[in-house]
Amino acid sequence: MQKGLNDIQIETDSQTALKLISNGGEGTHPYRALIEDGNFILRRCRCTIQYVPRDANQSADALANIGVNQKGNLIFLEEPPNSVSSFLVADLISANLVRA
Repeated sequence: MQKGLNDIQIETDSQTALKLISNGGEGTHPYRALIEDGNFILRRCRCTIQYVPRDANQSADALANIGVNQKGNLIFLEEPPNSVSSFLVADLISANLVRA
């Protein structure tokens, strides 16, 4: 890909989204074009996507909630927002216990 982003692991807490992306959606699905675009990007950057319960990734959930209210299309953060810091610590502890 353009920015050298390859072999990215994507985690989602939406089993519905994972199934749609994995199965490609039905021919008449209202989001079929979006699903196909997502699959194209996943293949191009050699990304994998997997389900992770929301409780196991609270920082991503908190960032997603912040992102919903942002006006820009793409935002880079130098430091995590204060409202996310405690979730990052909890996720780090959880990741070491669950994924080790």
